[in-house]
Amino acid sequence: MKVPFTWLKDFTPVTLKLSELMWKMTEIGITTESCKKINGEVVLDAEVTPNRPDWLSIFGIAREVAVLHGSSAKLPKYVEIPSPTGNLPIKIKVDSGLSGRYVGVTIEGISAKPSPAWMQKRLKLVSLRPINNLVDITNYVMLELGVPIHVFDYDKFLSNNLSMKLSKGGEKFTSVDGLSYALPKNCIIIEDENRVIDLCGIKGGDNTGISNSTKNIFIHVPIYNPVLIRKTSQRLKISSDASYIYERGANEGGALDSLKRVVELTLKLAGGKVASEVIDTRNQGDYKPKELTVSISRIKDILEIDIENKQIINILKQLNLSPTLSAGRIICLIPSYRSDLNIEEDLIEEVARIYGYNNFPKTLPRGSVATEKLPYYYDRNFEIKLKNIMQGVGYYETNTLALTSKVTIKKSQLNLDNHVKIANPVSLEYEYMRTSIIPRLLEAIKINSDEERLQLFEYNKIYFGPLDKSKEPYMLSAIIKGGKYIDIKGVVDTLLEKLQIGKFNMKPTAAKKGLWHPKKSGVIEMKKDILGTVGELSPLVLQNFDIKEKLFALELDVYTLSKHSRSATFHTPAKYPAQIEDLSLVIPKGVGIGKLISSIKSVSRLISNVELVDTYKDSYTFRVWYQNPRKTLTDKDVKNIRSKILKRIKVLFGVKYKV
Repeated sequence: MKVPFTWLKDFTPVTLKLSELMWKMTEIGITTESCKKINGEVVLDAEVTPNRPDWLSIFGIAREVAVLHGSSAKLPKYVEIPSPTGNLPIKIKVDSGLSGRYVGVTIEGISAKPSPAWMQKRLKLVSLRPINNLVDITNYVMLELGVPIHVFDYDKFLSNNLSMKLSKGGEKFTSVDGLSYALPKNCIIIEDENRVIDLCGIKGGDNTGISNSTKNIFIHVPIYNPVLIRKTSQRLKISSDASYIYERGANEGGALDSLKRVVELTLKLAGGKVASEVIDTRNQGDYKPKELTVSISRIKDILEIDIENKQIINILKQLNLSPTLSAGRIICLIPSYRSDLNIEEDLIEEVARIYGYNNFPKTLPRGSVATEKLPYYYDRNFEIKLKNIMQGVGYYETNTLALTSKVTIKKSQLNLDNHVKIANPVSLEYEYMRTSIIPRLLEAIKINSDEERLQLFEYNKIYFGPLDKSKEPYMLSAIIKGGKYIDIKGVVDTLLEKLQIGKFNMKPTAAKKGLWHPKKSGVIEMKKDILGTVGELSPLVLQNFDIKEKLFALELDVYTLSKHSRSATFHTPAKYPAQIEDLSLVIPKGVGIGKLISSIKSVSRLISNVELVDTYKDSYTFRVWYQNPRKTLTDKDVKNIRSKILKRIKVLFGVKYKV
């Protein structure tokens, strides 16, 4: 909002220095951080918050500036509209749902010409281009009082019976600046004989616009529904000074005063005479100020400062709220231009704002830590723990979109029916909710195709479809390019070890078609729960994504991991060293490595650990740790345990020892 300093002083004396005035305006909410000198005039640049449409006028700003000086702003006394002496009848059918108030009048015998120099100068200071006296007067009064006004060329009406209505959609409209539009549905319009003459609150029509030959005019001051004006402005991508005010809520109580001011200036600067009765869809009495009450004790409790009652009353009086104190409560009368004041707390905020937030004593924040978790509380500790582990093993975190496309789902060989479809997707690329994070990681691998080795992970939600709409589990997914199965399996082992998850089993992936390689991937089980899947991705899927390298991945259910996770337990370090040896075994096809390791460990309590360390064709090398907490094991002790191991795995699995 541009505010010429001399114009501001028309309504209130200003004794503060310019820099001090700007600072104090900023303190009370009208942020004024800059000003310019234009043709020798100082113009303030004030930022207006959306809840204060009354500040979108010079007089509205003047009211606040007057409060800073401990006075009140004064409007010039407007001349009443004269009784009609001409004859230009006009009728308009107004829907109260479209316009809360509508006032208007006709004037005949005017003379369209340039507006006076003083008016043109002020319009230029606020970046408006002078056009002629009639249009300039409406712009001038809008800036002065904050209520938009429009003037029509009466002689261009096809009928003097006008109607305000909502557009049906498709109507043709050409604005005063010569631009043509096909109107969408539900715009507020005014028609004469099935012809749109005004796109209400946005732009006037070229077919009834003012020109140098205009002699008779119809001036109207409507107060439109702000929601409908906003929607029209967005749909047509048109914004004007008038629509900016209407969207925030123009002052219904100021409509008639604005018309009086326009008529006064028109008769003075363009001549003519009033030619109709004033149209007013509401009586002036309908705009009696509403009452709002606040208690003195509540003001002091909320602000936690001791303000004298007299000072509170004085602040509210300066804001033109007509306060009266009775039995510890203040009754205020809220003017129509203060649509932002609706509840007791609004009045308390006004007191604090004018008293000055910088005058409040400096205190430290008070509060307490909640002792009980809220029902919707999300504990990020486990998430952070998982992410730290993944970063610790060299993986980079990604954060991809939860929405995916039909094409990506099919390329991933996933079941489309299990995916939730969005009712109003922004595009076909974001039509479904994902049921796996892996496809998004594949797209990330594809984008970074120049990297020889890439290790990515993501902690995020997936969304199950019609079979289980209520479940939106968090998953931990990871993918590696340029690695081997043992690398991704090592990540699983590290995760489960860090989470203190004990014995788990792996079984082959059941599905023959899907994301995973049917023979080189497995499902991780813990008791009766499935932790997730790990292994090589399907060659067909990789081919669909145009990826030539083998990729290995994992996808683990976070809830199940958390369920089986245990706090770390610490044991006294063993006094006696472990005996470590490698066993090379020939394993028949179909034997699970996990089951084999579990069987080896179960042979003796003196086997502290078993790991798969190498593979070559059908030969697998396992590293075995033998350790007794009470003594150092001899070679004979180790030999006896080894014999039992080899005997058991040969009987159970047909495994042969390769010397």
